[in-house]
Order: sequence, then C-alpha cells, then structure tokens
Amino acid sequence: MKRLRLWCYGLLAVLIMLCVVVMPAGSHSYSQANLTTSQSLFESGQYSEAVQALQKEIQKAEALGDTAQQAVALGNLSLVLQSMGQWSEAEDAIAQSLTLLTPQVDGNASAPAQVLAQVMNIQGRLQFSQGQSQAALNTWEQASELYADIDDQIALVRVGINRAEALQSLGLYRQAIALLTDLTSTVSEESGVNDAVTQATALRRLGEALRVSGDLDQSAQVLSRSWAIAQQSNNRSQMVRSQLSLGNTAYSTGDLDAAWAYYDQVINQPINQPTNQTAQDGGAALLSIQAQLNQLRILVDRAENTSGASSQSPALILATTDMLVPAIDQLPLNSDAIATRINLAKTLLRLTISHSSQSPVPRTRPAYERGESFKPLPASFRLDLTDLATRELVTAYQQSQTLGHQRLEAIALTTLGNVYETSRQFEDAQQLTEKALSMLPSQSDDVAYQLHWQLGRIYAAKGERQDAIAAYDRAVKTLKGLRNDLVAVSANAQFSFRSGVEPVYRELASLLLAPDRTPTAADLEQARYTIEQLQLAELDNFFREACLDTTEVAVDEVDAKAAVLYPIILDDRLELIISLPQQTSRDRILKRYTTSVPAETVDRTVTSLIQFLRQPSANWRSPALSQQVYDWLIRPAEPALEESGIDTLVFVLDGTLRNLPMAVLQDGETFLIEKYAVALTPGLQLFDSQALPADGLNALVGGLSESRQDFPALPGVQTELTDIQSQLSESEVLLNETFTSDAIQDAINQVPFPVVHLATHGEFSSNLEDTYILTWSDRLSIDQLNSTLKAGELRRDRPIELLVLSACQTAEGDDLAALGLAGMAVRAGARSTVATLWQLSDAASPILMERFYRELRSGKVTKAQALRQAQLTLLNDPTYSLPYFWSPIVLVGNWI
Repeated sequence: MKRLRLWCYGLLAVLIMLCVVVMPAGSHSYSQANLTTSQSLFESGQYSEAVQALQKEIQKAEALGDTAQQAVALGNLSLVLQSMGQWSEAEDAIAQSLTLLTPQVDGNASAPAQVLAQVMNIQGRLQFSQGQSQAALNTWEQASELYADIDDQIALVRVGINRAEALQSLGLYRQAIALLTDLTSTVSEESGVNDAVTQATALRRLGEALRVSGDLDQSAQVLSRSWAIAQQSNNRSQMVRSQLSLGNTAYSTGDLDAAWAYYDQVINQPINQPTNQTAQDGGAALLSIQAQLNQLRILVDRAENTSGASSQSPALILATTDMLVPAIDQLPLNSDAIATRINLAKTLLRLTISHSSQSPVPRTRPAYERGESFKPLPASFRLDLTDLATRELVTAYQQSQTLGHQRLEAIALTTLGNVYETSRQFEDAQQLTEKALSMLPSQSDDVAYQLHWQLGRIYAAKGERQDAIAAYDRAVKTLKGLRNDLVAVSANAQFSFRSGVEPVYRELASLLLAPDRTPTAADLEQARYTIEQLQLAELDNFFREACLDTTEVAVDEVDAKAAVLYPIILDDRLELIISLPQQTSRDRILKRYTTSVPAETVDRTVTSLIQFLRQPSANWRSPALSQQVYDWLIRPAEPALEESGIDTLVFVLDGTLRNLPMAVLQDGETFLIEKYAVALTPGLQLFDSQALPADGLNALVGGLSESRQDFPALPGVQTELTDIQSQLSESEVLLNETFTSDAIQDAINQVPFPVVHLATHGEFSSNLEDTYILTWSDRLSIDQLNSTLKAGELRRDRPIELLVLSACQTAEGDDLAALGLAGMAVRAGARSTVATLWQLSDAASPILMERFYRELRSGKVTKAQALRQAQLTLLNDPTYSLPYFWSPIVLVGNWI
C-alpha cells in the first residue's frame, strides 16, 4: 500500500498577508477607514460581515467615480469570497477589478501600478486554488515585475513566496528552493528590508520545500529559524505554522514521538481567541485539523507495525477519526479543505488495505521493501473505515466539481478506483480510473502515472495481459518525463520512491516475463529497457534531480566479446536476461532464464554471503553461499557464454545483488574472475566507448596515509602512490597535507589528467549526504567532487577516463549502499570508476594497484581485463588468496 505523506497547505491568515490589497496614498479617508474595517472583519473570520462592508465601499467608490478605490474593494471582495468557497462570485469580482485598473496603468504612475499588482496577486491565488498552477505562476510573475518597477521589496518577497508555491505544485522544487533562498536573503535584518512575518513565512516555505526534496537536516534548521523569528515577534500564528512544519520534518526523519509532540503543540495552542465559531473555521481550524490528521497518520503507522500494534489501536483511530470528520465538514469550501478530506480517506484506506487478507495484484517488490506481516485488525473495523473513506472521497469529488478543480477531481476518483480495485470490483475500478484520466489537466504527470499504473494492475488482475502491458508502459514513459524531480514527485504524491515508483518498473518486467509463457524478442527487449530505466530513475532519486542526460550506445559497438547480464529479483522468482553477441552478425541476441526462488531467499543468501566476505579471517573452505548465487546467475547461461566466446561479463545488478562482488561467485572449483573479466554498469546508456591512450598515460594521484578527522592511518597509501608514480612517470602526487580539494582542483586545471587516483577513506551510502571521500581538511561530497573534477573540463578534449577510489567502502548494513558507489561513479564525470565495496587491505592494495596500472600502461587490455589480472595476482598469492583481499574492488562504467 502506498505510504502517505501529508502536505502543509497555505492557510488563511497567510493568504491575507500575501494577498490583501491596501489603498494607495491619497485615497479618501472614509474609504481607508472602511477598508480597515472590512480587513479586520476578514481576519477575524466574519466573512459575511466583511462582504457587506466591501459591497458598501464598492457602491460609494462607484458613485464618486473613484475607479482605483472601487478596484481595491473588488479585489478584497474576491479574496473574501474565495475564503467562503463562492468561486464564481470571486471570479466575477476579480474580473471587474482588473477591468477597472488595466486602462489606468499607462496613464498614471506608481499608485495604480501598485494596486494592479496587488489585485493580480489575488487573481493568482484564485487561479492556484482552482488547480491552475501554471496560470497562477504567470500571473504572479507579472505582479512581481510591477512590484520591482515601484521598488516595493516586501511586496516583491510576498508574491515571490506565492510563485514558489506554484513552482512546487508544478514539481519544480529545485527552482522553488532557489527562489525561496533568494527571498530569505532579501528580507532579513542584514539586508535592511526587515519584516518579521514575511521573513518567518519565507523561511517556513523554504523549510517545507527542503523537506520534500529530502534535505531533512537543513529543513529542520530553516524551520527552527522561522519559529524563532515568529517567537521573537510574538506572532502566534507564525509560531504554530512553523511547529506544524517542524512536526512534518520530524515525521519524515522517522522520529514519530517528536512529530507527535509538535502536533500536540499546534492543537493545544490556538492562534487567536475568535469571537465566534465562524472565525474558528478559518486558518486556525485548518491548522488544528492538519495536526490531528498527522497524528492519525502516526497511529496508522504504529498499527501497521507488528511490534507497535495493540488492542487499543482501533479505538484510538476511531476516536481521532470521529473528531476529524465533523471538523473537516465545517471548513469553508476550498482546495485545502478538499485535499485534507482526501488525505483523511487515504490514511484510513492505507490501514484497511495493508491489513486486508487479499491483494488485487501481487507486488513484485524486492524482499527488503516488504516488512513483516501485519497484525490483523478486525474485519468489521476495516469495513467501517473503508465505508467512511469512500464517503469522504465521494464528498471530495463532488466538492471538487463545485470548485472546478479538475486535478482534485481526478485524485478523488483515482483513490475511489483504488478502493474498488482492492475489493476486486475491477469493472467499477476500471471505469473510475479511466474517467479520472480523461479529466486530468495537463502538467499533472505525477497523478497521470499513478492512474496508468492503477489501470495496468486492473487489467492484469482481469487477465488482459496486453492491455496491462500497454498501461504499464504508459506509466513508465510518464515517469521518464518526471525524472527532473522524482523525489519531489514522490513526496508530493504522498509516497516513497520504493513503494510508489519502483514497483511500476518491476511489475511491468514481471508481466513481460510471465512464467506461464515464452516471451517474444520484443518482450525481452522491453523488459531489459524497463530495468535500465529503473536503474536511471533510482540514480535520479538518489541525486534528487535528473543528472543523467546520456547518449545511448549499442553494446556490440562497446565490446563484441562482452555479455551483459540483467538479474531481476521478483517476489517468487529470479529472472535473468542476457545480451549476447552473434557470431554471424553485429546484432545481439537476448536470452531469458528463470529460477523459482523466493525473493526472501535471494536476499537472505546474498546478505549472508556479503557478511561472510567482509570478515578478513573468514574460512573459505566451504563456499556454499557463493556457489548458490553462481547457480542462480551464471550456471543456466554457461553453455551460451562459452558458445559466444565471451571474455567479459557486464552486470546490471538489482537489489541486494549490487552490494555483492560478482568476481567472488564460484562454480565449486573456480571463481568467476578466473574465467572472465567483470564490470558493473547501471545501464548501457551512461557513457561513450573510448579506451585509455596507449602512450602518454599520466595521472593525478592523491591520498592520505596519516590519521585525519578520527579516521585511522593508511600506511600503505604512500607505497601505493609511489608505485603508481613509478608506472606513470608524468603523474603528480598529492599526499597528506597537500591532499586538499583546492590542490586537486588546481592540478586538474593545469593538466588534463586522463586518470585520477584517490587513495583515501570514504563511504558510499544510499543517502546522498553520507556519500563522501576524505581529504586532509574536509570531506568531499559527490557534488563537490563532481565540481572539482569538472573544473578544468573546458581545457581538455574529453572528460576524465578513469577515476580510482582505492580505500573507500560501502556502508555496512545498508541494502542500497552500492547506489552511492554508482552515484559517485556517474556524478564524477569519469567514463569509468574503480572503487571498493569494502576497504582494501592496506598491505594488499599497493600490490593490486601496481599490477593494474602495469597492465593499463601496456595498452593491450581493457580496463576490466587489467583489473582482472590485478585481482588474480592477489588470488594466486597465498598471503592474499582469500576473497576478502581481492574481491571487493569493482569497475563501474565503461570497461574498455
């Protein structure tokens, strides 16, 4: 079931601050007084009274012929009507206001321009509330230009905050974060343009965007600054909003207790003391509901966890739900209220579906994603929650129609379709899903791919395989278009990459490789392509942006003696696709092999083997685990490999297999590295094919032999670097205190080294922030290393051919740590990367590297073959024959 993540929407009081229109200087005094009265009524939630006051103001201004004053009152009237959910009337009011103002701009100076900008700000809010994010962004950009012309810095920041909200809605989180970062610098004590409320709001929105982009530490820091500014200015409204956002960030880090405490503060610290019930229906009420809904999400999380479930869970969930439903019913009709209703339904459905004994379609996720079986909840309890969720979704759909918000209409129908899918009412589910697709507005790919995916599952459950494949294919293609910001899509769509994106690819591969039929050549090609797209999507998700703009390279043009192996871990089996050269043509042939082995068995075997290999004293006299994996991945294809004259195996690995060095697989007598050169690649679309120069090979060589930053010394590094320098005489060496990021960059700027060899501590992790290499004075992240290595790229004819990281390691216990290794390899910009899955022996590393460079310098072998000879050197040395010493080093990327 898709994991849910709630949004923190813009609230009423913030909208007042960001959108309310004020009168220009020189207006009639009684008009200004009436405007102040209507604004006060609006802020206190007395909407009907505010409407009456504004209507009187409009009539007076019209009688006096004061079009500017009339336009101001009409703009404010539109804002009030929006808050009341009277959208048609709000549109009429804003249209009248703009009609009055527009002709005056050319004939008057700053005052009408300022009023026009403010009215356009309200128009943008109306467009945004109706799901027209691009139109709202365009309107707010025009308002920004007007504010810039009259140099109204505070107003410019406020409309900029609105622009950032529209960018986030469009999935452009990188642009939103950049804009908000600039805005927080613009309005600060240091800049001299200081407004506490605006500054707190900008910081809070920045913190929220950082959370969605995955930068949780920075999000917490920025949100804490927002809260502190609000506290210093004694603005309880901003304080509570920051607390809600801090709770959401704490939840994202997994600290449920801290998140619960933040939500409690929001619920128990009302923003103001309303004079009537209507006031409570404004921003304060929505804040409290959001906090309670987030607490319900925590209750559901704990009920899903076997160790955390208790007999009290159903009662607590029902009690919280009983409070939320009538509270949501009392909210004014707007997009925030509808989205909150949908989120309530999704939270309840997540619990009912996760506890259901039936699943409409077997999930083809790897075993590491599936948790322990849930503790069953009573069937009657699940039925009650399903009925309630269904009613809420129907209401949300009807309200979305009233509002004219097609995106919310589609989301409500999508979720309803999922309810019917789960209950195996597939015809109804299909009808709702197709209707949602037909009404979905453009620029909604984050919803569209879910609809295609849902339709694919429905077709698959009905046994309509070709239709299912077509729907899944559309989902995958839509996801490819979303690669610009997959992490933002994941959070915005309220689920994680693993549960909300990865299964799309795996389920399509499972359909294409159905065990009850023989796949066609087209099926095999599409399955291979699907898995490669998954690899690229995972790397994009790791980097939190699309960074892999590559040119496809035909594998036979890379190496006619290489076979490419694609193992695919599915729930009930292990699929293997192998791309082989043909002897009679340059075309490739794809073969498919299936092993009936549960994913749990594959993961358990591979994990145990990795743990065994990482022990330097491990006894290798009984390598049963290695033989088992060999039997799964290599044994079925042995005849085809021999017949094709293969000398290099290139693996596109899946799941936990990525953390296992393939060289260590054994047929019972011989290791794989004794038969073949071995390379890894996330996909065959990541690089061009170019070999290292046969002559004039030089390198930038650097590293640490001394202890630094609490990391132990590496005495063998000095020997390693000296040996490499003797092999490559024109190399430059940076050792210890000279091994700094500035020195690396200076050296690369001066000489276009084809090889960069760094012998230093480092770690590859599934977390981008925890993937780094150590220098004398700091740690270089992937992005910093990328910037450093590419700094002199304009001076070279081609990028760095080979990057070697000889003392790094993957994070132990991290199932996806090798993703960091692949990420480092790709982001560094080198055609090939040699790195280690665990730290090489300090004594063995110089021996291996000396042989590796000696082979490369000969110009007679590929990089993969050079690495194979270096590993065999250790394997054949009694001192270093155990796999612990020679197996962890791997080649990622171009193996030529």
